[in-house]
Amino acid sequence: MYLIMKFTTFLFFSLLTILSCGRQEKNKTSKQNKRKETESTYELIIERSGELKAQLTTIQDENGKLQSNLLECPKKDTIGRTWHLKISSKQNFKIDTNFKARNKTEFKSVINSLFAKIPYQTPSNCNYKFEKNKFEPVEAILGNQIDTSKLNRLIIKKITNGQNELVLAYENGYKKPNYFLNHAKSKQGLKDLKKCLSALINYELNDTKIKISKEEFGPWLKLDTAMKVDFFDAKMAKFIQQIASKHDVIEKSVTFNTTLGETKTINGGDIGVRIDVYGEVRLLQKDIISGEEVTREPKYGMKGIPVGTFNSNKNYVEVSIAAQKLWCYKNNELVLESDVVTGCPRRGHATPSGAYYVKYKARNVVLDGPGYSSRVSYWMPFNKGVGLHDARWRRKFGGSIFQADGSHGCVNLPKATAETIYGYLSPGAIVLCY
Repeated sequence: MYLIMKFTTFLFFSLLTILSCGRQEKNKTSKQNKRKETESTYELIIERSGELKAQLTTIQDENGKLQSNLLECPKKDTIGRTWHLKISSKQNFKIDTNFKARNKTEFKSVINSLFAKIPYQTPSNCNYKFEKNKFEPVEAILGNQIDTSKLNRLIIKKITNGQNELVLAYENGYKKPNYFLNHAKSKQGLKDLKKCLSALINYELNDTKIKISKEEFGPWLKLDTAMKVDFFDAKMAKFIQQIASKHDVIEKSVTFNTTLGETKTINGGDIGVRIDVYGEVRLLQKDIISGEEVTREPKYGMKGIPVGTFNSNKNYVEVSIAAQKLWCYKNNELVLESDVVTGCPRRGHATPSGAYYVKYKARNVVLDGPGYSSRVSYWMPFNKGVGLHDARWRRKFGGSIFQADGSHGCVNLPKATAETIYGYLSPGAIVLCY
């Protein structure tokens, strides 16, 4: 009986030991799994109270391990590490997406683009608005635009240090205005604006005089991003254009003898007495900034047509669309002749006929339009977006090329021709197209 009781006691304690070991092994396995799960992902919470919350998580690699350097993949990895980003903001804006990045540069680029999608109000400097003959102050706007370059630095620092929380504050992660009303530069800017109000510009146009005082130009004034005097150019251009529309004198037609021996009358165009609107805007700005009284003529792009321009003292560029030819006359001498390619009529881009003048000239310009972007070395516009320029992408000029493969309206020139004619022509030079 004693032996039976002893054996029963031994069996009881053995079972307890086995159960205890089982529980310990289960707890150990659970802890290991939890540790493995923790080690296989990294999570960063980015938050600004009441503004936004973001969760940035990296997904484990194929072996279920978290790499030591999350921002740089091995060179042989052509796919990149997968990240998961969730963003929610107070404007009810949400992002929930995965992205891949092989290195820091790619990571920063994606972070920039995703956080930049969050709706925001752009910060702006203080300024002054002209009302009732004086400048009223307008304080700076703080806005809530994230500075993505700063945000990137903060995120990368947290990832590098293995930290899991980033609290954004206006001071460390948002774009800010540079100047408030109490800044010394803002105060100096106001003094400069007030000096402008002393200016008085007197235009003399034939028998007409136009006075431009602060009541007119005050609303054109503002401060730029460096707190220097600046202008609303569009308002100024509209004002000058109104003057031009009343006082410009446009030639309705031009009759001349062509190089090929015909007598031609060209209708339309814009030659005659023409105020240079944008040139005058720039000149008028200087006069206003001076704060002084000025009496002068407005700046003319073309001030009438000199006697003999089309016969005894030829000075113009002649473009024959039918012949696909250009001739340039300087002081009654033919200085240049060239084949050209004009606008394609089949596509609705025919070069417009008319008597025009060169508005300005420029080097190394990119011409953009619907379906094209072309870099040219010599640019001489004469009718809005239509002008003379080189076309290095063309191997041939002249003939019937223009009918099926013409330009978008411009007169295409061989580069050597464009370079030569660029040296001959000045703003105001006449261009006759027919």
